[in-house]
Amino acid sequence: MSDSAGEQEPQTPKAKAPVDLTGKWKLIKNENYDEFLQALGVGKIARVAASSQAPTMEIKQDDDDNMVVTLSTPMRSMEDRYTVGQEFTNPDSTLDGEEATYMPSWDREGKKLSIRNMSRPEDGIHITRELVGGMLVQTQMVGTVVAKRYFVRTV
Repeated sequence: MSDSAGEQEPQTPKAKAPVDLTGKWKLIKNENYDEFLQALGVGKIARVAASSQAPTMEIKQDDDDNMVVTLSTPMRSMEDRYTVGQEFTNPDSTLDGEEATYMPSWDREGKKLSIRNMSRPEDGIHITRELVGGMLVQTQMVGTVVAKRYFVRTV
């Protein structure tokens, strides 16, 4: 809004994201990951291969809650780009090739980033990321099966 002299009122600065997840992270431990993959319908050989890999995850987060998350293994890389608070569609998100729509949001305390599957709320993959004791803990849920993946910062 302008006053009569043509000056602009100062803009209120946008609050920064509650938690900064920016960094390069390396997987050091899985909990219940085989059961999680089994609940997704992944076969035994593919589950063993997936469980034996130690992916790296790079997260880039800016002050406007724009996120770029790249998960890399020796076999492939996957990238998600989204803004917290806005739905996004991931064309690679299901085993059967379906696109899925997700809604990323911070919890009330601003400590956990939840990414909810809006396309399949009952049986789709839901992810939560939080910092615990300097580690990035990624909780993945499909149906009632919950897996945790623990990452340490490398850079």
